[in-house]
Amino acid sequence: RGASSNMSMRCLCVACRNSGVTSSQTYTLPTVSDLEATLTNSERTGTTFSFRVVNLGTSSGTAVIAAGTGWTVSGSLTMTIPVTTGAMLIARKTGTGAWTLYRVA
Repeated sequence: RGASSNMSMRCLCVACRNSGVTSSQTYTLPTVSDLEATLTNSERTGTTFSFRVVNLGTSSGTAVIAAGTGWTVSGSLTMTIPVTTGAMLIARKTGTGAWTLYRVA
């Protein structure tokens, strides 16, 4: 994997890992339109789902989660997950064509 890539819906819904990477990697969330086309019952404001990201990279291989079109990431455009740590994330629909990603653990 290169220094950046787009997160697929499969990655969000099943599993995604950053294994053996030695440099920082940026993963961009799928667009809200792709997300809503895949999720069932995603039309209601307040809809949520959760997922985990575990960074199995080495040395300075931080994982950065970047906002895709229609996303806000916890008041910022990116979220950094240090090497050998993980994050529990909750995605919440905040309005038409808008979702926010929160790090909760």
